[in-house]
Amino acid sequence: MTVAANASLIVNLVPVVMPLFMFVMIREALTRAELLATVLSLTGLAVMTASDFHLSREHFLGDLLCFASMLFFSYYLALSRKNQRYATIWLYVVPLYWFAGLFCLAAALPFANPLQRNPMKELWLILGLGIVPTVIGHSTLNYCMKRLRGQVVSVVNMGQFVFAGTMAYFRFGEVPTPQFYVAAALLITSGGVLAHESARTEA
Repeated sequence: MTVAANASLIVNLVPVVMPLFMFVMIREALTRAELLATVLSLTGLAVMTASDFHLSREHFLGDLLCFASMLFFSYYLALSRKNQRYATIWLYVVPLYWFAGLFCLAAALPFANPLQRNPMKELWLILGLGIVPTVIGHSTLNYCMKRLRGQVVSVVNMGQFVFAGTMAYFRFGEVPTPQFYVAAALLITSGGVLAHESARTEA
């Protein structure tokens, strides 16, 4: 429904809206270091996608869907920051994943038969998607949102494209563009700014 550059840019705009969610939900305001890190990381994202990003009526609906997904993801992360009262992260994420799974199942029923037989390879891929990005990845994100400030998590989470680009190089032989290295450097710098601020605050 839209091109990859548009999708990657829009869904990674979480640091733009996260401060609003944080302030409205728990009155957590941006620090100067977080603002600087946000500007650096978004500049890196813009550098990486500027040459390919374009607006068109043809991709408008896809862009809108990506924007809505970004808002829901931001709210999802903000909820885990707000619900810090649980003694362990599992008391929060297990019911969360359970209801999310039921919702996805209900949404998929009009389009696919969940009881159909799948090749063993597909079953392993489905299991892998459930364990690696969800149980491990999202549980880590939710844990970090409980322990760290919301903007810190949203900025650092943008670093996914660095790992994705590295894995694509070794797995598929895809050579990153020069813009990738500039964006990666800016994002790593933003992480350094946040780490320095965290160390200074704890000292």
